Amino acid sequence: MLPDIIETAERTGISVEAYRRLCRLFFEVTAREIKELRVSVAAGCTGSVAILAHHIAGDAESLEFTELADAAWALERAAAEGAAAEGASTEMMAALFAALERRFRELHGELSSQV
Repeated sequence: MLPDIIETAERTGISVEAYRRLCRLFFEVTAREIKELRVSVAAGCTGSVAILAHHIAGDAESLEFTELADAAWALERAAAEGAAAEGASTEMMAALFAALERRFRELHGELSSQV
């Protein structure tokens, strides 16, 4: 679900322009993190995957990008559980990463004209 920019800004107690700036920064930083995440997933680096996914999830949640946050939390959990079991399923992490990346692109496309 796409957050309403004005309602979200009011709810968080910041100006609409400040929320828009945060969104632009989020999209810029997260695009770089997704590139790093792609490499970490392909290499099976569960620690890096968990850290990057956690960062994306926290930032997405703070901006009320719930579906993106949920996708990132799922990837973080899979990486953490895989590390504990000495080897996350590369296929599972790849599938979860693909869902996260798809949601990021959709969200960016939906909001780019508003931020």
